Amino acid sequence: EAAMSAPPPADPAQAQWCYLDRSGNEFGPFPADKLRDWYERGLFPVGEELLVRLPHWYRHAPLKYCFEKDSFFRGPPKCWDEPAGHGAPPPGHGAP
Repeated sequence: EAAMSAPPPADPAQAQWCYLDRSGNEFGPFPADKLRDWYERGLFPVGEELLVRLPHWYRHAPLKYCFEKDSFFRGPPKCWDEPAGHGAPPPGHGAP
C-alpha cells in the first residue's frame, strides 16, 4: 500500500518531523529547524540512525536515508514520499 503523497511546504524549514526515541516512543511533529538544533547539540545519541518520518509517511526511516550527509534537517529531504524499504512501522503497527 503506497503512502499518500503530500505537497512540500513552500519553505522546507517549515516541514514537520516526528522521531522515535530509543524506547520506540514517537515524539512530534516538530519543525525541522528545532530538530536540527537538537541534532547539532548532540541530543540524539544515535546520530544519523535516528528514525524519523514526515506526518504523511506510514513508516519511520533513518535520518541518513532522508537527507544528504551533513544536511540533516537543512532544506528539503531527498524525497517527500516515504523512502521505500527502509525504516520501522510506527508504534503499535509492528509484526507480532
